[in-house]
Amino acid sequence: KDSFPFELGEPFLPFQQLMGVLPAASKQLLPQVLRPLFDGPSSPILDFYPTSFEIDMDGVKVPWGGVTLIPFIEETRLLQAMQHVLGDGSALSEDERWRNTIGSAQLFRFDPTANHHVQSTMPRHLPAIPACHVTNSPYTHPPFPPGVTTFPARPLADGAAPGFPDIHRVTGVTTTLEKGVKIFNFDARDVSMYLNVQYETPTEDQIRELLTAPLLQVDFPWMHRGRVRAVHFPQQVVRLNASGKVEKFSNDPRKHWANAEGLVQKLRQRGVHIRNPAEPAPKGKGKGKANDAYLSTAIAIAEVHLTDGTITSGDGTVALSFKSTSDYRVLPFCLPVPE
Repeated sequence: KDSFPFELGEPFLPFQQLMGVLPAASKQLLPQVLRPLFDGPSSPILDFYPTSFEIDMDGVKVPWGGVTLIPFIEETRLLQAMQHVLGDGSALSEDERWRNTIGSAQLFRFDPTANHHVQSTMPRHLPAIPACHVTNSPYTHPPFPPGVTTFPARPLADGAAPGFPDIHRVTGVTTTLEKGVKIFNFDARDVSMYLNVQYETPTEDQIRELLTAPLLQVDFPWMHRGRVRAVHFPQQVVRLNASGKVEKFSNDPRKHWANAEGLVQKLRQRGVHIRNPAEPAPKGKGKGKANDAYLSTAIAIAEVHLTDGTITSGDGTVALSFKSTSDYRVLPFCLPVPE
């Protein structure tokens, strides 16, 4: 096997990191002693912070989409200039020296018995917390089990953790190279790898499982959580009544088709193509678009209430809260959360 040796370095200190990313207009976020390095006439790194620069707008249509053409920050020059100014660190206050250290990871927990005052560091913008019920302690990641050297500690094919994007839970997935993916709302210039997911009409048992599941994984690859309120077909809508009995109502096929077509096209722009194995795509209009048009007239849609946050009770118990409005998703990407 090929060997790729790497030299182990050290992370930047907080002030070094800020000097590497902030423009001169934000120099007030750093200690006074470092601010002349941004715009002082004798600064040895003045060229890092130009006051005017060009923006490459190639391939974009909005100002914030361009690439700023500014000099690359040279690590060695930056660190030397900062060391010359800071010296032994005596030019910094005690609070500034503390800010410029690498701390440890902290674990914050709700504790109803805790009751301490937290002073605001920005009193003009954020008030102090007179009775804070949160405690913190250093966090150390548990060591890997014996014989395990990588993360995650198990193959994804064996079942990913709830919420983790996992195509192994979606059956009939193949890949193709096609055009049509959008990146930042612009068409990709070259072909992209598509995930082709077979769509199969759900059985009555599968519909009941979706309707009764307390929590589902929704969407791909950006997982959301939610629960199904109803399943929509071209001719009918299936939902549970208050007693848990399945009820069916008539649906508007035209409205269903318009909704389904929009969902299928949105997935296609993300690199996911829903395929219908039951019937070949109509000929004459381009395979992909024709298949989408046919599928949109037959595909089932889940009406879901997505989670919008969590609610913590007085004893620290956390429960999910759900939106009161409905969103709509195609069924292959509405899966019950594994126990």
